[in-house]
Parts: sequence; structure tokens; C-alpha cells
Amino acid sequence: MDALTRAAASLLAGVVALLVVGVGVTEALAPHVWPSLLVGIPAGIAAALFAGVSVWLWLRPNAPREPT
Repeated sequence: MDALTRAAASLLAGVVALLVVGVGVTEALAPHVWPSLLVGIPAGIAAALFAGVSVWLWLRPNAPREPT
């Protein structure tokens, strides 16, 4: 897999995670916390970073695998 495809997949995973987690946390906290968006945005950013790096590492060529 070339670097452009890997970067696109990582970016897509990050954006999807940002939207899903950000909106989910914001909506879940809306009845309880007034500035729920201020909690949802950092949670979404953290999830996006985790998802993007995870996909980038998962798709790298010649990834070391543990023997099973």
C-alpha cells in the first residue's frame, strides 16, 4: 500500500472518529452540562488522533507480526 492511500485512510478514520465521538459526547452531555460542546470537541480530537495513528500503523508495510 502506498503512502498516499495510507494517509487518505488515516485521515478518513480520523475525521469519522472526530465527528462520531465529538457529536456523541456533546449530545450525551447536553442535558447535564451546559457547555457540552467544550467537552465534546477535545474528546473528538483525542479519538481522531488515536484512530488516525492506529490506522496509519496498522496499514504500514512489513508490519512486525507476533508469531501465533
